[in-house]
Amino acid sequence: MDSHPKSLLLRWQSLEKGNGLQRASSLARVLSIAGFVLCLVVVFGIYYNWSPIAVAFAAAAMGFVIAECNALRSRSAQREKRGRDSFQKTSRVPRFLLCGK
Repeated sequence: MDSHPKSLLLRWQSLEKGNGLQRASSLARVLSIAGFVLCLVVVFGIYYNWSPIAVAFAAAAMGFVIAECNALRSRSAQREKRGRDSFQKTSRVPRFLLCGK
């Protein structure tokens, strides 16, 4: 099996087991902070007239980091919603008692 499909399969399995959600949310938090730091680098680079290549590289890295962060957040939100919906379908508790989400 190729390494890319295998790594994707391992990610999905970790999200299924539950420990992947916690790891994905903590990684999304770290990527969010890294994106903010890269944003500051871009702003300071433009303000202090750094090399356009350095600013472009920092901007591209910032875009990649933000995209990965958003992908992790949306993936974990979908997984949480799916788990909550399946609980609501199998539960005998009235829907209005389930925290309103």
